[in-house]
Amino acid sequence: MPIPQLETLVAKFVSDLQAAFRANALESVQKAFGGESSVGGRRPSAALAGGENDGGWVSSGRTAKRTAKPGKRIRRNSTDLAAVEGRILEYVRANPGQGAQQIKRALRLSTKDWTLPIARLVDGKKLKSKGEKRSRVYWL
Repeated sequence: MPIPQLETLVAKFVSDLQAAFRANALESVQKAFGGESSVGGRRPSAALAGGENDGGWVSSGRTAKRTAKPGKRIRRNSTDLAAVEGRILEYVRANPGQGAQQIKRALRLSTKDWTLPIARLVDGKKLKSKGEKRSRVYWL
């Protein structure tokens, strides 16, 4: 096979491969933002295309949700914290002497959702604790 024909075949293969990667990447981004994934014929939404400033609103199809600005911390209100504290108290009342990892796993809490409520409960003397770090156990 002559060299020019080989070069055109390689160039066509590379361009087809790039198109496939682009389509796959676009589909992944659309799925991540809650959009429908259709590879051909559709333009990406304004948020993906860098179009009009939407003020941080993202629509998932059902309801619009406000997205957090990068670097901004989302503060929980006192009712949310009180609800988590109540769940922790109920669990510890039923299961005294368990550690943080066991309680978090049972209540399906992440560490960031656990830290402030447990500190408030211990500081407010609603819970007692014994031990250091991972060996700490809680009871009423």
